[in-house]
Amino acid sequence: MNPIHAMGRAGLPIAATVGLGLSMAAAAETTLPGWADYRFGMTPEQIRALPDTSWSDLKSLPDGSIHYMTALAPTRIEGHDFHAGVYFDADKKLKSISFTELLTSRPSSECERRFQDLLRTFETHYGSFSPQLRPEDVMKPNTLEWRSLPGSTSQYYVLTVGTHSVIGGHGDIGFIAAAWREFGPAWVKVQLQTDGEDSCALRLTFQKD
Repeated sequence: MNPIHAMGRAGLPIAATVGLGLSMAAAAETTLPGWADYRFGMTPEQIRALPDTSWSDLKSLPDGSIHYMTALAPTRIEGHDFHAGVYFDADKKLKSISFTELLTSRPSSECERRFQDLLRTFETHYGSFSPQLRPEDVMKPNTLEWRSLPGSTSQYYVLTVGTHSVIGGHGDIGFIAAAWREFGPAWVKVQLQTDGEDSCALRLTFQKD
């Protein structure tokens, strides 16, 4: 996959792995300087100097606009293994951190419940999340619906491809669900993508524009 997908708010971030664990704190954050010990603006050398990590070689897009590394060991986030990658701007300053968990043999309803559980945990740590995209932003026959996270103030969108309902009724066609929490120019996104074939991917992105 193209690493540039990790850089846009509506994009689909890729990831490799990080050798650290994460447990969410009880108090909501008021700023977003990065994730754990990874701070926006760090250089690849500073990332490599952090303990308990092992990274791939630094790679770059042909035009040099994005540089990236993938880690070589999994990170545990709320009891699940995620794969992670770090992305740098043209000046090789850390811009984005992304994580992916791949789930197989899972119906869309189970994938959505896993997404909701993760979003609820992130709300505890970062505050209320919102959908960002609006239904009128989507071209037909695709549809976009806002949903409320049960027992929460957060909302997320569900983007349905085509004319079929993909959650709760008429088959697994493939859909995207996502919600954001903004901190000025920085933001964190929780996203779910299904492929319509009983597998899905949960993606977490921490980024500063």
